[in-house]
Amino acid sequence: MLEFWKEDIVVLPVHDSFIVPAGLQMAVEASMKHHFNLLTGSDISVETEEAQKLARECVEKEYKGC
Repeated sequence: MLEFWKEDIVVLPVHDSFIVPAGLQMAVEASMKHHFNLLTGSDISVETEEAQKLARECVEKEYKGC
């Protein structure tokens, strides 16, 4: 997350998550995936809060319309 710090953008790590300014979610996801791949040679999936919310809504609706 140093690349964001160098641009005076605060990225707050909380356990296994990051809190980022609105509109920067995709940039942080791309950075996480890129650096993970550089270090491990593997790809990762990143689950966002929005994806978790949608999944919960689908379960609540018993997958109707999902």
